[in-house]
Amino acid sequence: DMLPGFCHCKTGYAGESCNRCALGYKGYPECLPCNCSVQGSVNVDPCVGPCVCKEHVEGENCDRCKPGFFNLQQNNPKGCEECFCSGKTNVCTQSHLTYRSIEDMNGWYLTGLPGLIRVTPKQKRFDGHQQFSISNLAARKVLPQTYYWTAPSSYLGNKVAAAGGHLKFTVSYDFTEEEDAVQLMVQSDVIIEGGDLRISTPKGGIQLQPSEEHTEVIVLKPESFSVHGTDDPVSRREFMTVLANVKRILIRATYTYGMNAIYRLRSVTIEAADHTSTGRKVASAVELCDCPPGYDGTSCESCWPQHRRVNGTIFGGVCAPCTCFGHAEFCDDITGECLDCKHNTGGSYCERCLSGFYGDPTKGTAEDCQLCACPLSIPSNNFSPTCHFDRSRGLTCDECPAGYVGSRCERCAEGYFGQPLIPGGSCQPCQCNDNLDFSIPGSCDSLSGACLICKPGTTGQYCERCADGYFGDALHARNCQ
Repeated sequence: DMLPGFCHCKTGYAGESCNRCALGYKGYPECLPCNCSVQGSVNVDPCVGPCVCKEHVEGENCDRCKPGFFNLQQNNPKGCEECFCSGKTNVCTQSHLTYRSIEDMNGWYLTGLPGLIRVTPKQKRFDGHQQFSISNLAARKVLPQTYYWTAPSSYLGNKVAAAGGHLKFTVSYDFTEEEDAVQLMVQSDVIIEGGDLRISTPKGGIQLQPSEEHTEVIVLKPESFSVHGTDDPVSRREFMTVLANVKRILIRATYTYGMNAIYRLRSVTIEAADHTSTGRKVASAVELCDCPPGYDGTSCESCWPQHRRVNGTIFGGVCAPCTCFGHAEFCDDITGECLDCKHNTGGSYCERCLSGFYGDPTKGTAEDCQLCACPLSIPSNNFSPTCHFDRSRGLTCDECPAGYVGSRCERCAEGYFGQPLIPGGSCQPCQCNDNLDFSIPGSCDSLSGACLICKPGTTGQYCERCADGYFGDALHARNCQ
């Protein structure tokens, strides 16, 4: 922070009154950059050559990263970071994207490290922020001595663009009853799981006293973490593999062995770069990789649409085309099964038409599966739930209901009348009092329903009476003789 009366100097100038050149510049009053890059050289005085470059830096003036490295920074002892790029290329540059701050104070819960039991905290607004609280007595009925706030889905998944950003949160606690001696608990404050790895911040980072509120800021870089349960450093490859598919973020809830504590959490934010962000903080620690065909994402950590990450492997993993015949955007990384088949297709690989459709989905067009027309495709005149395509006979309907005949249910059967080929038309039983002679085709007019050939001994427009020379009951007993 500047002191009162100090000037805000232009680049290259320094001093209380900007009356000298800054480190790495010379020639006051016209301060010009020295030969050796302040960011990339190890020279004590960048104006005194020759330039000696940091390990990952090259160039006569030590002003550029070696191939396979990016993001030249003065505070990086090696100068540049290694390209991760999921092992698919070593060509990358630093991004000029800016960070967006993600905050979602919905869906948090408490859990132990195994994550088997969940406890829902209390929630209220505090200072314009959502604040969670948990009574230690209530939590300890089901949770172990050390338990954690667990982040909801907004903070999880693919977070490679959070590299170099901040994870920030505010914690506090107090006691419901006076405690004699507060014994502080020494644990990791943050644990991140992903890519079959669990990494954590050093133990005892936050030494929190009762009624004290503490805001913690963790820079998301490998140096901030170790492999959980060990002192082993986290390599850049391991760190980026975790960020590529974050499964859990755990923030320590417990800071004391006192049983009467009430623990609180609020304002959890994570910074992640994206193309739509209008923030001012440039995400130079986010790499932009020159990915081969089939690979996507800033670090080649994703696949093109209609591709899958075989077995879900990030580093060195393979993006292979889905076998969905163009009917699904995504397929399961492990099994290869297609997810959400479209275009009226179904099956593990969208390889068959749904019931009520026919065609060959393996042709790979949106029109592969057509609606069955039995005989018309409109619902009022589609009388068979299924159909298939026969090379010799064409479209064949499988389940024409009673009263319909023809390969497409397009005609009325004997004893029925109607016009199934006209929208709204259907086949109805002929109203002939069950006195038709079906042994003779055409016994009932298939269009009008008129009764044409009654059974022997019956007659009338509806075969409703006994013929001349016969007696009996044609309607009920049907015993004309």
